[in-house]
Amino acid sequence: MANTEAIIRKLTIVWGAKESLYKIYGKQGISFLHHINVVDFSFDQNGTTAEIVYQGDVSNYQVKFLEFEGFTCVYAIKVENR
Repeated sequence: MANTEAIIRKLTIVWGAKESLYKIYGKQGISFLHHINVVDFSFDQNGTTAEIVYQGDVSNYQVKFLEFEGFTCVYAIKVENR
């Protein structure tokens, strides 16, 4: 049961990250499955990285998450390419 709960927690965070990235990017045609990649993470990190690869453009993001009182908050910040 504990493993199932951990999987659900992780999937919730990944979904929240993809939702955040989808809204930040804001272009029609972007696919959660094909264009948004979230790097695996552990719960104690409270964050990860992600990228959007769409029509030859690559955008990188820092993803943060916090869990409290049964809720999960996930947000993304664009990392400027240098």
